[in-house]
Amino acid sequence: MSKKAKSISKEKEIERKLREELQTLYLELAIKKEDYKKKKKIKTKIDV
Repeated sequence: MSKKAKSISKEKEIERKLREELQTLYLELAIKKEDYKKKKKIKTKIDV
C-alpha cells in the first residue's frame, strides 16, 4: 500500500469512529428527550 492509500484508509477509519460517536450522542440525546417528555406529561397530569 502506498503512503497516500494508507492515509486515506486512516482518514476513513477516523471518519467512521467519529460517525459512530455522533450516533451514540444523538441516541443518548433522543433518550433524554423522551424521558423529559414522559416526566413533563406525568407532572401535568398530577397538577391537573
